[in-house]
Parts: sequence; structure tokens; C-alpha cells
Amino acid sequence: MFGRSPAHQEGHSNVSSTPDNGRSPRLLLSSIGYGAATEVVAISAKLHADIARMNAMRKAGSRPSLEEDDAEDKAFSGN
Repeated sequence: MFGRSPAHQEGHSNVSSTPDNGRSPRLLLSSIGYGAATEVVAISAKLHADIARMNAMRKAGSRPSLEEDDAEDKAFSGN
């Protein structure tokens, strides 16, 4: 379904950052292919940018970040 680019065949890739889950971009490339891996990285980058934007908006409104809010919910519920 997804072909390998010449850069990938030579061992190079445009996927250079390690995702937050600690998995290697090369592992992602080998398991789902170059095209899908670059799409996953692009979607992940957009998601992280959206979360950072939402957190900035929350902080500007004197509200806790999403992570702080989640931690407070967990502490309150006992989980």
C-alpha cells in the first residue's frame, strides 16, 4: 500500500523527532511504511500544537492547563 521512498531505502528519513511515547521513528517507519509514518508524525505535530494553543488560552483565562486539570480530577476521584 505505501511504498518506500529512495531516502528511506538509503536509511535516511524526514522523520527525525522521537514521539512523546518514546518509540523510534525508524520503528514506526518499519511497521507502517514511510507514507503512513510521515502522516502520523504530521497529525501528531498538529495535535501537540493544538494542545499547546488550548493550554495557552486556558492560562490566559486564569484556568489550569489540561494536564493540571486532569491531575486535579484524578486526585479528586481517587484514581
